[in-house]
Amino acid sequence: MDDKIKHIIESGVLESYLLGLTDEKQTQEIDELLSENPLLRTELESLEDVIYNMTESIAVEPPKTLLPKIKDAIRTDQSGQSKKSESDKSKTVDLKPTKKTNWFAIAAAMLALFCSVLAFNNYQEAKNANEQLLALQTNLEKEKALREEISQEFEVMSTEFQFIKDANTSKYILNGNEKMKEMKLVAFWNDQKNQSSISVNNLPQLPKGKCLQVWADVEGEMLSVGIIDNASDNVSLKYLANAESLNVTIEPEGGSDHPTVSDLVANVFI
Repeated sequence: MDDKIKHIIESGVLESYLLGLTDEKQTQEIDELLSENPLLRTELESLEDVIYNMTESIAVEPPKTLLPKIKDAIRTDQSGQSKKSESDKSKTVDLKPTKKTNWFAIAAAMLALFCSVLAFNNYQEAKNANEQLLALQTNLEKEKALREEISQEFEVMSTEFQFIKDANTSKYILNGNEKMKEMKLVAFWNDQKNQSSISVNNLPQLPKGKCLQVWADVEGEMLSVGIIDNASDNVSLKYLANAESLNVTIEPEGGSDHPTVSDLVANVFI
């Protein structure tokens, strides 16, 4: 291989020639060498194939409606041209096609497309990362709320346990009568702390629209101290000093102003 041809191939001058980056003198020199040297022409064709394949791999298929529109435009143009006078034709200048494809423009378009794809990918990655961060923050907030709820429930249970185990707390068992044999309640009463509660050990399903209401007998008057429904487990009662007994009746849902004595299901003296 001629040293000059070898230099052109290995130095990248041929690529610059393809992309239109050589000056006028270099372009003329390579044109002459191409006309004389088959090896150089083969190398140039190989480079053209490489760049063409690269552009084909990222090419976007045009809409199917584009070709008919182009054909219609050509027909319209040809129809208009046929009506021109001979004098107009004499003014027409034939443009000879250039020998070289503008590979520089193609390369610039490829670079712009690559940058667009890269920017879009970066945007998608940032968007996904942001969504994952928001999901993580949401989960952390839910876990925090759950921990706070558990902590509050633990404090309530701890307070109730201390109250029940207090030496001054008295325990009273209320077993159901014939109207509700399976019912079993346990009342806790502490005159020192002015505090009282009732625990549901066993409670049959109450009729729809009904509840249990607890009454304290104070000097012969029945006063409401709490309501028990199907969802109750442990109920804080209103403490009343000088209470002589606790009484449980079946009442309409939400409770009554006065006890329904005929629906008394349990009572105990305290």
